Parts: sequence; C-alpha cells; structure tokens
Amino acid sequence: MTFRIAAATSVLAIATLPAFAQETETPDMTGQAELVGNMGKIEANIAEAHARLFTHMLLPQDDEERQTYSEAFSNDIASVDEYLSLVQDSDLSAEGAAEIENFAAEWSEVKDLADGLTDASRDELASVDDIKAFSNAVLELDDYIDAALEAAGLPDDDDAPE
Repeated sequence: MTFRIAAATSVLAIATLPAFAQETETPDMTGQAELVGNMGKIEANIAEAHARLFTHMLLPQDDEERQTYSEAFSNDIASVDEYLSLVQDSDLSAEGAAEIENFAAEWSEVKDLADGLTDASRDELASVDDIKAFSNAVLELDDYIDAALEAAGLPDDDDAPE
C-alpha cells in the first residue's frame, strides 16, 4: 500500500513538473527599488541636516565648529535636493507625482526657514520658538514622504512589521 501511494505521488509530481517549470514573468521592480532608496536617502539627509542645524544654532558664537556644522548642513540640503530631483524624474503615477510635488513645495518652505535660522544664528542664538517651529516643519515632511510612497504603491515606514 505504501509503495502505491509513493508511486502515485511520484507520477503526480512528474506529471505536474512542466506546469511548475514554466517561466513566469517577474515584474521589473528596479524603478520602485530606486524610488524607495532615493526617498530613504532624502529622509536620512533631512535627519542629518536637522541635527546639524540644531548643533549649529546651539553652539556659542565664538565656537569654530559652527562653520563646520554650517558647511555640513549645506551639504545635507544639497543632497536632499539632488535625491528629490532623481525622484521627480522617476516614472510615477499622477497621484505619486502630485504627492512628490507637495513634498517639494513643503521642502522649499523648510529650507527657507532653515536658511533664516542659520542666518539669524550667526548674530545671536536662535530662540526656542524658532527651533520648535523648524523641528515641527521637519517632522511634517515625513508625512509627505509617506504619502508619496503610498501613492506609488510602496510601503512606508509606518507599514513596517513590528
């Protein structure tokens, strides 16, 4: 009896092998992987810029490190702009492109706020209210990034398993 079951299972497996061996077309995920990667780099550079600007604003006026942080901050801003340009040039749905443009508009406002803070902090330390406003604006950028990823049909960090 066991032999018959084993033989029948083997015959069934051999008979269905051609169906399993057929090539299935795998979707090209390269564009989506690049989009997720570039959005991740945007988030990382925004976080770096945020931290550097805070440090720059809180260092004493005569501290020589202020210039180092200011330059690093400028580099982080330029990196965000570079990756944003790559994302804008990606093949996006209309909804995804609209969300990216919403992010770009908000990012422009955050950059203006940051420029004002770095300019003002050259002469005097930034106020707590200014720092809070900048921090809140940066945190809101994450919502725009999440919306853009969702519009592109991709998971955002809020969808990650816990």
